[in-house]
Amino acid sequence: EEIVSDLEEFVEYAKTIMGILGHKVFEPKTPMPIQEAECNNNTQMFYCKRKGLEGKGMPTSEGFVLLAGSRVSLQVADYIPKGYKKLREAYADSIDKDGILQEDVTCPSPSAAAVFVVGKNANGLIEWKTAEGLTLKELEDAEQ
Repeated sequence: EEIVSDLEEFVEYAKTIMGILGHKVFEPKTPMPIQEAECNNNTQMFYCKRKGLEGKGMPTSEGFVLLAGSRVSLQVADYIPKGYKKLREAYADSIDKDGILQEDVTCPSPSAAAVFVVGKNANGLIEWKTAEGLTLKELEDAEQ
């Protein structure tokens, strides 16, 4: 009982510290639908366009959210990293026969979201652009 008590106390400290640092590793991920109208108020929208495909998304504290209505590739290359492939497989039922995403998808990074859209390796920092054509990388460099 003493060891269990010590370990429970340790877990509580770890949760507190991780929460303070902004990491949500102990909180369950729950998909939250995001309406584009809400996104436009406070968050910059980004677009990933390539050969008839168009992803629409935005960075959030949870990751990069790819919005429903995005047109994604129906084909996925065999050589993409396993984690990206698993993410794509998890949402396979959310992509209709025309490649339209039916629900919002939270990706761990802009690159994961870009790979989700194009079905091939992609650098999210240069693939995601504002309506004005600025890349995520250009915006990050301007902030520094």
